[in-house]
Amino acid sequence: MTLEFAKNHFKLKSEIYKFKEFKEKFLKIYNAKEMTVESTLEFIKRNYNIKCPSIKTIYNW
Repeated sequence: MTLEFAKNHFKLKSEIYKFKEFKEKFLKIYNAKEMTVESTLEFIKRNYNIKCPSIKTIYNW
């Protein structure tokens, strides 16, 4: 494991922790056959009052 990889790994873990509520909602709502990741993100932003990560962060999960 390189130092850069380790830094990114722990940064990502802390990002996921910040968005725990979002992650739970996303996993309940997301269905690849019916909705894209982007549309699921937009749906959550519009319908729930929770902090949402950027689309890039979601793709890195």
